[in-house]
Amino acid sequence: MTGISLYILNIDSDLSLADGNSHFIPPASIRKMMDDLCLLPRWYGEGNACVLGTERALPSGSIARIVPWGWSPSLIRRLKSIGVPGSLLPDAARMETLRRLSHRSLAGQLLPQLALSSRYCGESMEISSMEQLRDCLSRRPYRNAVLKAPWSSSGKGILYTSTRGAQDIEAWSGRVLKKQGSLIVEPFYEKVQDFAMEFHADGKGGIKFLGYSIFRTTDKGRYGHNLLASDGYMERLLGVWVPPALLDATRRRLERALSVRVGNVYEGCLGVDMMVCRFREPPFFRIHPCVEVNLRMSMGIVARRIHDRHLSAGSTGTFHIDRLPPPGLLKDHEAKQRAFPLVRDAEGKIVSGYLALTPVGSQTEYRAYLLCTHNT
Repeated sequence: MTGISLYILNIDSDLSLADGNSHFIPPASIRKMMDDLCLLPRWYGEGNACVLGTERALPSGSIARIVPWGWSPSLIRRLKSIGVPGSLLPDAARMETLRRLSHRSLAGQLLPQLALSSRYCGESMEISSMEQLRDCLSRRPYRNAVLKAPWSSSGKGILYTSTRGAQDIEAWSGRVLKKQGSLIVEPFYEKVQDFAMEFHADGKGGIKFLGYSIFRTTDKGRYGHNLLASDGYMERLLGVWVPPALLDATRRRLERALSVRVGNVYEGCLGVDMMVCRFREPPFFRIHPCVEVNLRMSMGIVARRIHDRHLSAGSTGTFHIDRLPPPGLLKDHEAKQRAFPLVRDAEGKIVSGYLALTPVGSQTEYRAYLLCTHNT
């Protein structure tokens, strides 16, 4: 393919899908995050990649394709306003299909095709009224439940019923039902490890496995960091709880299910979040094979590409997105540079140390960075 691949870090795409309005304006904190991190695609872009930052002008040269973090009505409106031809953008019908497939109910629809033995767990129910919610929460296994808004950004739009009183649960659920029309209810499981399987859809039914992602989230479910390591290394880590053959069978079934559901209508990266969960009876560790489906780029895919392209053989590390109010981030950046000096091998690949992937200045509030070690 000739021409420029234009990458855009519009990490407000989930929020825009939830809003559904092409005139959606993200909160100030998200706008600041996108401003500070806008050059991150330089580390994961493919081909003749060019990054569109916050400027309102297109780069010179012929644009062959647009590669956003995720498609949304507000991004399409923005791109049209700066002269991107409509032939490179999803039309209204396709955008509505992508929005429908980005609904959290997709995970629940895929679960029966994936959780085919006692080595798996996972249930999901979509409800559309407070009466249905009350009935659902009165029955096992939903008495201790996780409530999810159908569309929301990672770590948001989620409520754990064990942490709230009945009045708070009904108030929160009522707001989601009024705004989005339904609510996803899932049993709460004792999580041991978050992980994901990352894929690429070619838009013609083909689904390609890109690799594993092992990540950490905060107590509130927000993104923490990703492991930078080979797939073999991650399989060995997960193998403490689940056999590799089970992971392989899950991947193959997931590829077939995704091919049918999204393979012909979506082109781009996608990820399926999973969990290893602990139980009191055997099997003591089980895979939840489809916590969420993200029809967009993910931090896991970013981490996968950074590891494969930029880390020296024998090195592992972590990929982080963090926030500190200025000038605290600049001070921390300088302290990390002193504490963890960057070491590269003869090919320029990272052996160990700290590296900021996005610029850090006196007014920077958000940062993407690596912290690596060499395994001798």
